[in-house]
Amino acid sequence: MQGARIPGMRERSTAVSAVARELVSARDPWTRTRRRIAALAGGLAAHFAVVGMRQYGAIQHLPDPPLAGFDSNGILTSPQAYPLGIPDSALAVTGLGMMIALATAGGRTRRLPIADVALGIGAAAGAAGAALYLRTMQKQRRWCAYCLVGASGMFALAAMTARGLARLSRA
Repeated sequence: MQGARIPGMRERSTAVSAVARELVSARDPWTRTRRRIAALAGGLAAHFAVVGMRQYGAIQHLPDPPLAGFDSNGILTSPQAYPLGIPDSALAVTGLGMMIALATAGGRTRRLPIADVALGIGAAAGAAGAALYLRTMQKQRRWCAYCLVGASGMFALAAMTARGLARLSRA
């Protein structure tokens, strides 16, 4: 079977190569913003992966700042941190992975507008989730350093996405 050709494979391979080149080297403002969105989402996914290791027991304790009111371990292992019976960090990592995929989909010239709509919805959902866990900490009257960092990143991701989409709509 060596050397067998699959119809359309060369065309798809060429298209994928063009998308990869565009993602790496394009200088237009929206592609640069999408790169930053993907980079921030990747960093946040790594952050939430560490939080997840505490939530599923691979890490027994995460340190807190030496300030009154911080109880990261208590917050991270509270029932509210397991919506749908799974760690909320797993939902965050999954959502952030989808944000990376949406931010990088299609390169510059083959991008479908629905990817931009979905990117905006994903960023808004992440910010809404962050607001929810800030509200949970406020109700519990204790704070989670890792949740505060994650929330800040989610709000930054939403702002970056909204600003980039606003610029795109004016172009």
